[in-house]
Amino acid sequence: MQNNLEKLRIALDNRNTTWDRLAELEAAGESADASKLAEEREKLSRRETSLEQSRGLVKSEVADATKARDEAEKRLEKARETRTVSFETAEEHRLNATIERGNMLVGHLEQALVAESPEQVKDILAAIQKEASSMPGLFSMDSSRFGDWPGPSVPERIMMLFKEARKPGSKKPILFSGGIMAILALVVFGGITISMLRADPSDANPIGVGEAVVPVMIRSADEATSIEVTLEYDETILTARDVRKGLLGTLGKVVFDVSMPGTISFVLSDKAGIVGSGDLVLIVFKVDHIVPDPADIVVVNASATNKDGSTPTIMFEHGWLETGALVNYAPVLYFEEPA
Repeated sequence: MQNNLEKLRIALDNRNTTWDRLAELEAAGESADASKLAEEREKLSRRETSLEQSRGLVKSEVADATKARDEAEKRLEKARETRTVSFETAEEHRLNATIERGNMLVGHLEQALVAESPEQVKDILAAIQKEASSMPGLFSMDSSRFGDWPGPSVPERIMMLFKEARKPGSKKPILFSGGIMAILALVVFGGITISMLRADPSDANPIGVGEAVVPVMIRSADEATSIEVTLEYDETILTARDVRKGLLGTLGKVVFDVSMPGTISFVLSDKAGIVGSGDLVLIVFKVDHIVPDPADIVVVNASATNKDGSTPTIMFEHGWLETGALVNYAPVLYFEEPA
């Protein structure tokens, strides 16, 4: 969903930028270059088509969210009809949270469909992230409650076990099951203890060891048919594994070289011309060691060729990757001086 909203934001930005350029040319009247006018009108037509495609993706998101919400409402009604306890079950709690989340998403996505500026879509994205993180009953990595887990909650399970124990002939199976659970608990506890004893104490935060994806972003490209970039990084901390096409490079072809430790070079070509702002490529790094300071990703060189044969001046901003939290700041290539 976030990816489709970002596509919509970029499509609106590109369409509105072309709108403004065309308006400037038309305001010039007879002094305007006729061929340039025709070119901008053709470009606006392409931008409008791209915008409609992006809105189509968001419409699909609305349909999916509506379907999930409606199904949750049906299941909640059935769960309430068949409930055997006097209090709300964990399943009902989870379904209520799904319905609440569905209502929130549908409302914001419908607002995005009528948005006419990239700023509106950006605000909608921020609102979704804020409301989802604070919405009660939704599971997150840093906040969970017993009612967020599927199936009966712990109090419900205890009540079920107590009722079962009162039935004739049920004590032996319960004791047998309890013994098996105790053995399993000891095995799991022993495995965790052994893993902790064998862990390398030098890894202060082993969660950070793994792979990280860092985008290389561009700003205000104007029909760039070829973009060539060289970056450097600390090979004692990171290892570059792959360079993949980003959102703006989807229709292009990328050729890259990561064979030299500490250096990444790539060329992305697109005959149609890359326009606007967004992710150009995605670089996949293997994190070899966790260090306290961010690992720098330095732009050494960046050049481009536009569709008309011109070579724009590119300014750039370096990036970095926090190896512990796997948080990154993307390198950025500016096709015009940043504000």
